Amino acid sequence: MITEGLGVKNWMTFDPQLSREKSNSPENYALFFFIATMITFGTGTLQWFFRQVSKKYPLPTTTFIDLLTVCNLSLLMFDDYWHGYYLHGKSPYGMAEINAHKLRQNMHNESRGKAQYRGIAHTEPEL
Repeated sequence: MITEGLGVKNWMTFDPQLSREKSNSPENYALFFFIATMITFGTGTLQWFFRQVSKKYPLPTTTFIDLLTVCNLSLLMFDDYWHGYYLHGKSPYGMAEINAHKLRQNMHNESRGKAQYRGIAHTEPEL
């Protein structure tokens, strides 16, 4: 699908021309495999790069959702008359009505990996 959309399908012939015009040459399956692998690898590399950048410079929405989670608050936002988003914030500490000392202690335990995991998968917490 990507090769069709970008017009790269014509690069996979026995007589490859780096143009988008169709040629009469038959397809070369080794070139097809190579180009498909390079597109997949390039897409994966871009996703990895953006993931690293988003970890270094988180979006304001990500930090807002983390704040909702720590405060154990849920939010319902409407962007249209009949359409909206529901953000469910569940505290990983079990309760939200705690004093500042206990909150600081819980956040310290979470930074050391001793708290309940967040997210769908129960693996290492993303800190």
